Amino acid sequence: MQNTKRKSPRALYFAVVAGVFVLALFAAFFWAHDIDTRLAERRRAAILAPLNKKIAAAEIAGLAAAKGLKDQREKILQSVAEPAKFPGGYHAYLLAENRIYVERLRKVREHPFSAVADGASVWLNPVLRLLFDRDADRWSLFGFIGVLLAAVSGILYYRAAKRHRAG
Repeated sequence: MQNTKRKSPRALYFAVVAGVFVLALFAAFFWAHDIDTRLAERRRAAILAPLNKKIAAAEIAGLAAAKGLKDQREKILQSVAEPAKFPGGYHAYLLAENRIYVERLRKVREHPFSAVADGASVWLNPVLRLLFDRDADRWSLFGFIGVLLAAVSGILYYRAAKRHRAG
């Protein structure tokens, strides 16, 4: 009697997982600018959160310090936006205790996700220079990963079909 138990279709599982991965990668590359903007905004908000808490507490208590803290926040943002305009890179009226905010805000990268995606595509430059006479970008990397996953999926299907015919 023949064995009627069916083996799990590994090739099909791999193809489904690969397809989901490629779609997720496409979405991430497509919305990279939005992702970068949100990440940078969240990082800036996290850095300024202690100062904003002080401002909120001073406003609730009705202290005159709230105006001074708000002015300091503006001077922090000006020092970050235009460091060449101020001697030493800091606004003249910025208190020394608030310089740490300026230093932390200057370290926030504007395009963290895009930098990773574009940096990973650099190793494709020699191939694309040879084939198309242009540099690689994130879409080249996306295409390469998609073709690679399709090739692996095809090889798995071929091996599964070969085993099915043989046995």
